[in-house]
Amino acid sequence: MRGLPHLEPRSDGGYGRAVGWLALGWGIGLLAALVALFGLTVLRGAPYVPTLPRQIQLVLEQLPPGSTILDLGSGDGALLVAAARRGFEARGFEINPVLWLVSRVRCRRYRGQVRVRWCDYWSVPVPEVVDSVYVFTAGPYAARLARKLEAEVQGRAKPLQVISYGFPIPGREPLVRVGGLFVYRYGDE
Repeated sequence: MRGLPHLEPRSDGGYGRAVGWLALGWGIGLLAALVALFGLTVLRGAPYVPTLPRQIQLVLEQLPPGSTILDLGSGDGALLVAAARRGFEARGFEINPVLWLVSRVRCRRYRGQVRVRWCDYWSVPVPEVVDSVYVFTAGPYAARLARKLEAEVQGRAKPLQVISYGFPIPGREPLVRVGGLFVYRYGDE
């Protein structure tokens, strides 16, 4: 096999330390790849932090009946699954391919209600079908998110509800503030 070192068996038929070193090298390489993948998300908005059940409940309580929610940085898909269980349509954008795959597997039972897309939400517009957006973004990225949303609502037929967890959106006054959530409305101005 090309690319793999040639290993000579020991006199007792085993390969000894060579296999151990090879396994260690693969393990370190895999670990480095995972660190790089999860580190990428920090450079694009926020680190992966699982959404707790209480936070999910608070988010879903803010949604009007019949809403379609978009989770920007949907992580492991917990919010998407909970939204589908409550009868909402849900969309998720995730940049990390490992988390995207976890989310896809986790949401497979709700294929008719949930769609998860592997993408960078900074480069993809909010789909017209979406009327609520949930985001957990690091403080420095909140102003950039505000500019993106303000630009995108210009041509929309309906307003957009934005729910930010943990960080307020600069330059906007929330309609509601509850349990770490800041709820805004874009497009009514």
